Amino acid sequence: MAVAAKKVSILDRIATYRSQMPATISKIADLLTEEPRAPLDLSITDLAKRAGTSAASVTRFCRMIGYRGYSALRMGIAEELGRGDAQATWIRYRQTARPA
Repeated sequence: MAVAAKKVSILDRIATYRSQMPATISKIADLLTEEPRAPLDLSITDLAKRAGTSAASVTRFCRMIGYRGYSALRMGIAEELGRGDAQATWIRYRQTARPA
């Protein structure tokens, strides 16, 4: 029986690369931490506007955390949110990641 490799969550990816993110990319990370479903509801342009950055920065963000582009990020988020434990993890992370 083959063992499936554990997928790295999007929040873990963000945390891994957070210290390397320029300010514009970090704005996108902040938005996704606060609103993990945003990419499922927003176009790349709308997400960029909400984050106060550009669509090109969103694409760079996606690539930085290991996705080919915005569509792949959206699929990754949809997969994570489809798993019950992933949604609970996102909520827990949002509650503990907020600055004091």
